[in-house]
Order: sequence, then structure tokens, then C-alpha cells
Amino acid sequence: MPTREIYWNISGHFLMYILFLIALGVFAYGIYKRVKLWNQGEKENRSFNITYALRQIFLHQGLLKKSLPGFMHLTIFFGFLVLTIATILVAIQADFGLIILKGNFYLIFSLLTDLAGFLILIGIIIALSRRIFFTDTGLDNKWDDYIVLGIIGAIVITGFIIEGLRLDITQVAWAGWSPIGVLFSIPFRNVSITNQQSLHQILWWIHLLLAMFFIAYIPYSKLFHIIVSFLNQAYYQKDAGRVLTRLDLENEEAETFGVGASAQFTWKQRMDLDACTRCGRCQTNCPAYNSQKPLNPKELTQNLKSIMYKEELSNLPSSAQFAEVAATVKAKGLNNEISEDVIWSCTTCLACQEGCPVNVEHIQKIVDIRRYNVLTEGDFPGELQSTFRNIETNGNPWGISWSSRENWAKETNIPIGKSLEENTILYWPGCFGAYDERIKKVSQAFAQILQKANISFTILGNSEKCCGDSVRRLGNEYLYQMLVMENIETLQERGITKIVTQCPHCYNSLKNEYPKFGGNFEVSHHTEFINLLIKGGSFKQNIEKLATITYHDPCYLGRYNELYEAPRDILRTVKGLKLIEMPRNKENSFCCGAGGGRMWLEENIGNRISSLRAQEAANLNAELLCTACPFCLTMFSDEGEKGLPVKDIAEIILGDK
Repeated sequence: MPTREIYWNISGHFLMYILFLIALGVFAYGIYKRVKLWNQGEKENRSFNITYALRQIFLHQGLLKKSLPGFMHLTIFFGFLVLTIATILVAIQADFGLIILKGNFYLIFSLLTDLAGFLILIGIIIALSRRIFFTDTGLDNKWDDYIVLGIIGAIVITGFIIEGLRLDITQVAWAGWSPIGVLFSIPFRNVSITNQQSLHQILWWIHLLLAMFFIAYIPYSKLFHIIVSFLNQAYYQKDAGRVLTRLDLENEEAETFGVGASAQFTWKQRMDLDACTRCGRCQTNCPAYNSQKPLNPKELTQNLKSIMYKEELSNLPSSAQFAEVAATVKAKGLNNEISEDVIWSCTTCLACQEGCPVNVEHIQKIVDIRRYNVLTEGDFPGELQSTFRNIETNGNPWGISWSSRENWAKETNIPIGKSLEENTILYWPGCFGAYDERIKKVSQAFAQILQKANISFTILGNSEKCCGDSVRRLGNEYLYQMLVMENIETLQERGITKIVTQCPHCYNSLKNEYPKFGGNFEVSHHTEFINLLIKGGSFKQNIEKLATITYHDPCYLGRYNELYEAPRDILRTVKGLKLIEMPRNKENSFCCGAGGGRMWLEENIGNRISSLRAQEAANLNAELLCTACPFCLTMFSDEGEKGLPVKDIAEIILGDK
């Protein structure tokens, strides 16, 4: 009967258990040090979602968004998983006397373990090829990367040679069920049996030592992602970055607000830094990085990780070895370690987080540092001084009189502050929709759509104020909370329950962030609303527009709120309109450059982000660029002759010429 001979040709194997305990001790100490380091951060309540983590681990949903690196990781992961299970089965048979590996089960076991090892080798070859021969993968190369791949490869190769030698010497009839092991035995067939046995013993111990070193090395190397990636995904919150944390501004004991030192990050944010595997997907997706801005999300994460470990050194007892590091770190905050151009380049577009396969949360960290700069240090770009002051005094970024906010509606028959009837909708045009001459046309177009569909609606008029999205992401949480509380009070006093807006920034803030402050409303984006009107037959359009059009997904509508199909459904209802997609669309859409408060800052470094996106649209030979966001429309309209004509979906569906 086919069976596995345990510890064939090996004496003194009991030393394996001593080596294992040593490796396990080193491993446990490394884990303890990492966890202790994370817990030096601030408290944060996070739920543990093991279902999501297991789905990511076993289905590789995030990793497979890029096929080649996803396949590479898949081969190594599942190969190691099978070999780990196989090792456990061997240990059970050896240590507990349960004869598991026999008969047909053993034959299948032998074949699967060989195939698993072969898959690992394929994965290693792909990994090395990407690092050595390809330069556009977003990867950087460090010795640790090669050490990790070398250890894994050496473990697998020595395992195959050991297996091949055993099969060649014992000449068992079922050797064909271990095809890779047989293949590795070929170079040694002319060696005497005595030398084969000696080589088998030597390689067995080398294989064992490599395996023990692998276990011990995990917490001190990139291999730690085996553990921390799972934890990071289990503690991941879908609204991370989409909904920012609320600062307790009434805390009289707080000496600072925001994050000015690594220890002020929460334990989860510090664990987040350790989860980064430097794969480079965040930088590949980042519009700031791709437009030659100083921000590289991967480098920022690694720099913050380095600072975290430096601060750990600064907490050690003073000694000549650590004195200089301790003094430097304690004297400097993050402001001196991280360039302010890096922090202020972010558009908070969420592309970094969307691309990250282990759910590193970049946006909240950047905003937390901005909060410290603005609220604690009063250190922010000079252009924002007037923006903050205008919003505080007049409720809009331009400082235009608050009493003229409703003027756009007086030109038409749009109801202002009318008494609410049942099912009355509040239309929230936002600052752009009320003040900007170009975006006023969008507001008027959408209002006409509502009127044609016989929808009962009203606007707040001069009582409406900026929703606060930009100031919050610029770090001015104090001004944001003031705006939020005033807007919520106004809405609740009027008995508003349903809101529709054409601005994705207002949409995200009103829908997802206001509830954290007690403002619970049913909020729709105008593309959602128009789509429902068309499908329900309330709004019937019979226009014909012979044009080739491309649609730009706004970040705050797409990645933030996953509204991808409603805009496209609307465009497909227009006769004669041909919709062609840009190469980067939906969750992979490229930012316009205005998010994160960047609308109010000059773009003086690198290329204009909007120019890169406009050129991508122009390359399609489309006649019209369509979007569903006043920020995007403004940015693309500013491209002038270099860009395509730009319209909002409401203008297109109304048949505006």
C-alpha cells in the first residue's frame, strides 16, 4: 500500500522541536513588539469583520484587480497554504501515530503537494521578473524583498530535492505521483546511493533550518504582511476616508487637534502603516503623483512608518546609541519630517485606497495632519486665508453676499422657501450652483427637469450655506462643524427630510457625514433622481442629439458613493448619442484635481491634473465631455481650447444646445 515514510534516513529529528520552539519564541516576541508599538497610538473603536478579511484573503479580490501580480500572489499563497496543511498532516502522523498518509489519499496528497510547490516557484519567477525586468510596476526594490523570495524559493527547491532523492533511493512504485520531485532527482541519478543518502540528510537539515528561520523572520520583515494584512482587512471600514472622523472640539483638556506626531495617530492608523507592502498600486493610481506633484502615497506611508519607529527609539532609555535619534525626533513633529507640499497636494480622490489590495487608509491620515497644521499651528497655504474667511462670513468660498444666493432662481419660476407639502423635495444647488455663472445653467436645467416632471420642490435660498466639504478636507474642522450645525438647524426647522443636489461633494457630505452630527436626511444625487424620473415615466424626453460623448466619473460620486450606472443609464436614453468610455473609468477614473479643497489652491507644481484628464478625453475623438459634478465641469471648462466642450448631464438630458 502506498504510504509515507516519516523521517526516512533522518536521525536526531527530535532537535526539530527545540528549533521550532526557539523560532516560535522569536516570532512571538516580534509580534509582541509590533502590537505594543501600535497600541502606543490613540484609542479608536473598530469592529472586527472576519468575513470581509477571509473573502479578501482567499478570493484575492483586491489583488486580482491587477491580473499579473494578482496571479503571482495567488500561486504563492495557495501553494504555501497546501504545503502548510501537508506539513500539519505529516506532524499528526509522526507525533500522534494516526496513519493518515496511506493508500489513494496519500497518492493524491503527493500530487497536490508537488503541484503546490511548483505553483510557488512559478510565482517566485514572476515576482523576480517584475522586479528585475519591468520598471513601471510601482515597485521599489530592497534587500528584504529578495531575501524573502530567496528563502521561499530555497525552502521549496530543497524540499523537492529531498523528495526526489528519497524516491530515487527507495524506488517506490508510486513515485510518479510526485512528478516534480522525480524531475529534481534526475541530476543526482549518477551519484552513489551512499552519497545520495548523505546529501539527503544534509539538505533535510538545511530545509528544516530555512523553515525555522522563515517562521522567526516573519515579524521582522516584509513577510509580516501575512499577519498584518489580514488584521488590517478585518478592521477595515468601508467608509474610511469617505466619512472623516469627528474631532471633539469642546474637549478642554486637548492641547492640540489633529496629528502632529506619529503617537497621535490611532492604533489602527499605526497598524495601517505596517500593513503597507510597498506594492506601488496607490502611487500608480494617484493623480498628484502622476502629474509630478511631491505626493507619493506609498512613500508617504513608508515615511510615516519610519517616523513611527524613530519615535519608538526615542521612548527607549537614553544612551549614547539612541540619544541623537531621540533628541531629533522629540524636537520635530510630522511637519518637519513630511514636506507641506506633500500634504497639500492630495485631492482626497480615494484612488490610492481603491487600488490598495490590503486596505491601507491614506486619506484620513493626510486630513489629520492638515487638521493639526490648520487648527493647532495655524500653518496653511496663504490662498486659503480668504477662502476660510469668505465661507465663515458669507457662507460661500468667493465672499459674495449671502443675500444674493437665491438670485439664480429669481430669473425663473423656481420656488424659494415655500411651505412644505407632502413629499416636497429640497433642491440643494450648493455654492457653485448658486453663484458660479457657468454652473447656474446646470441648476436652472435641473430645476426645469423637476418642473417638467411635476415634482414638488423648493430651495432654501439665502438660508443655505456651504456644506463644508472643502473646508473639512482642508483641515478646518472648526469651520466645518460650525457650518454643519447651522445647516442642520435650518433643515430641521423647515421640516426637510428629502434632499437632491447636483454636487457630489454636497451629496457625500449631506448623506454620509451629516448623520454623525444628527442630520439624518434622505439625500439623492441629481443623476439618481433623473434616472428614476425617466424609468418611472415622470420625465419624458424625446430629444435627439447626434454626437459622440465620453463621460467622466467624478471621484465623490463614483469611488466615494459607487454611483456609476445611473449617469450612463441617462445618457443611453438620448437618441443618437454614442457613449464611449475613457480608458480610466468607473472605480479607476482619474481625478479632475479639484477635490480635497484643491479647487481653492493654485496648481503651481507639475502638470495640471485636469489637463491630463482632458487630454485623455480628447484622445478618444469624442465631440463632448460629460460629467455630473460642478467641480469637474469647472476644471475641464478652464482647459479652454485645449479641451472638449463640457456639459452636465442635466443640460444634455434637457436638450440644451
